[in-house]
This record gives sequence, C-alpha cells and structure tokens, in this order.
Amino acid sequence: MKIVVVLFVFLLARSIIIHAEKEYSCSHVNATFGVPVGSVNCTGTFVSTVPLDACGEIKSNLTNSVALIIKNATSIGCSAAKQVYNVQQAGAIGAVVMNAPVSWYDDFEIVDAEDKDEYNITIPVVGILFQSGYQIYYMLKENSSITVTISRDFESTGQLVGNTSNSILLLWAGWFILTFFSTLGEKCKKYHRQNYVKQIKVTRFHTKNVDPESQPTCAICLSDFKEHDPIKTLRCGHFFHSVCIDPWLINEKALCPVCRQGIFQIEDWVGVEETR
Repeated sequence: MKIVVVLFVFLLARSIIIHAEKEYSCSHVNATFGVPVGSVNCTGTFVSTVPLDACGEIKSNLTNSVALIIKNATSIGCSAAKQVYNVQQAGAIGAVVMNAPVSWYDDFEIVDAEDKDEYNITIPVVGILFQSGYQIYYMLKENSSITVTISRDFESTGQLVGNTSNSILLLWAGWFILTFFSTLGEKCKKYHRQNYVKQIKVTRFHTKNVDPESQPTCAICLSDFKEHDPIKTLRCGHFFHSVCIDPWLINEKALCPVCRQGIFQIEDWVGVEETR
C-alpha cells in the first residue's frame, strides 16, 4: 500500500503531497513568482529535470509533470525564473526548486529572481532545502512513477506560529546566547578543516580512466564529470568536484558525503566529526 507523504509549508497552510512507496517529509517555501500555491491544485508525475539546473535544452519529458530543479548557484545567465520558465515551456505544470549545494545544513532561501517579470510563469513554484532535494532526487531514480500533488487542502501547524510569538522570541534569545559561547569552538574546528582541505591535492578528471558505460557523477552537485574537471580524491577513494567538496568539508562535516569516512589522519578528530 502506498504511503502519502506530506511536505509542509512553514507559516502557510499549504503542502505538497508525494505519493510514494515510503514516507518522506520536509518543509518548503513559496516562490515570489508563478501561480500562488493553493490558488490551483495540480497533480503530476514527479520528474528530475535533465539537465537538473534546467539552464540548457530540456531532455526529459516534463509533459503534465512537476519538475525537480536545482537552483543555479550564481544565477549568472540563468536565473531561477528562467529555470522555471524553461521547464514550463517543456510542459511542466509545477516546479520544485532545491537549493544549490553549499552545506548540508542549508537555510531556506526564497525562490526569487530580478528578471522574474520578463517571464510569463503560469505554474506554481516552491523551494526546498538541498538536503531534501538530494533525497528526493534519489527517490526518483529508484521509482520513476512517483506522483506529487500541490494543494491548499491540507493544513499545517504553521498556523499556530502567530499565537506563540513570545515563545519564539525566548527561544531565539536562548539560541543567540548559545551561539555566542560556542563561536570560538566552532572557529577552531573550521580552522582544522580548512588546513586539511588545503592539503588535499587537486587533480584533473580524465574520461579515459573510467568505464565509458558507467559515467561517474559528483555525489554533491549530481552532475557528470567532464574532461579536465578539477577534482579532489578523499582518503576513502571517492572523488568530487573541487568546488563542491571544499565547502562541504569546511561547512558541514570533515567526512566523505558518500561513505562518511573522515578526512583527518588523527582518529580522535574523526571521532569528534562523527558525533557532531
């Protein structure tokens, strides 16, 4: 029996319902353009866009589908509005935009674009964390028949937030104090990570060294490696784009994002990272 999965909208009585074989939930935010979420209901097959950033020619069949897109980190030449417009032109009836990969503990970012008025976007658009999009991406690789519904008919606990503003202020103050006293410790950890990351040698990816039948993909940005791409290989043997793995190791944990093996040669430091 299929399980209905709810992705709640924080502060808004809106939700995305994923119909899959296993339960999955996360929060999301609305975009500043497109049809307001809840003004229309749309249901379609959930499809990972190819290419995932939707900046080039769309190769996947998005007809009557909800497209999963990864946000262009720089927005240079391809804003979020253009990405959504491209999938809309390819037949998508909705778009879910995941954050660009910077850190696993990324913050919610409103899906916005300076050039949004240049595009006539007529589909609902929501934004999710990179972590959530990463998991959904692999769910879709395992099951191409997953469907998703964007609807206003499911209420979230976000409506209660307005009645608990004083409690939130107290929690915020407590968080600020805790952060203040933990800053020095975090800076020391980051210093150790930065030093080790600098010591990891940068090499170039060569297609002749891999099986042409199995094109490797960077597990962080989910893009295929191209000839002469700068890469870094960790102690465990897994390799990633240099521009992807550096911020991951520095801002997240000093562990391989695939096998979770530490990059430090000092095992005590590895243990600290594993328990963070």
